[in-house]
Amino acid sequence: MKKILCLAAALWFCGATVQAQDAQLVMDRYEERSGFNRVDPEKTAVMSRINVEAMGMQIPCTIIKAPQGRVRIEMTANGQTILMIVNGQQGWMSVPGMGVQTIPQEQLPQMVDQYDVISGLRWDSENYDLELLDPVQQGGIEYQVVRAVSKIEGDPTGEMTVYFDALTGMPAFVEAQADVNGQKTPVKMTFEGYKTSGGMKYPSMIKTLVGGNMASSVSIDTIGVDYPVNDAMFARPQ
Repeated sequence: MKKILCLAAALWFCGATVQAQDAQLVMDRYEERSGFNRVDPEKTAVMSRINVEAMGMQIPCTIIKAPQGRVRIEMTANGQTILMIVNGQQGWMSVPGMGVQTIPQEQLPQMVDQYDVISGLRWDSENYDLELLDPVQQGGIEYQVVRAVSKIEGDPTGEMTVYFDALTGMPAFVEAQADVNGQKTPVKMTFEGYKTSGGMKYPSMIKTLVGGNMASSVSIDTIGVDYPVNDAMFARPQ
């Protein structure tokens, strides 16, 4: 029995670190281990609490994304609370001292997509041509490396290289080139402090560096699935 248990442990360890056969398997492994493949934002409401830091400002946000294209964003900036709501057909923004403004209809789909936190953490493999590159070692960690070239015309990113921790299957960082003031500039996003909540595993901190300098960071405090919602949450602000 002891020999069988040792053999089973050895096989499990090998299976956890084995090099994926192709780029799609690396992506599929991430989807499975993150738990995002078991959550459909089109069928269940998701609540996220995040904090954005950029240009010296801290902007805490509470985001509720519900089916039928509904979203509610409450954020605080410069001591003022801003509320943005989309009910699936119309959208409004409430700013202190400025009253309630209607969000242009053509901006609603982009707004709903922009604040879909779970979809933002997933990799839309169908929108990229994927290629598995040679693994690399950095700081004693082995990474599986996937080059992703966007199929979407006009995508400003175009191409990026994603580094997955070979042991955990989770993305550690992404490297790309961005056009900054007419010059190609290296951009790096890091995914740090993974935690588990609601059956999902996600980074608690995402940092963006442009030209080696910190440009912004997003801390993810909470992601809750099957969040209770009602129509009043997505009504026009008063």
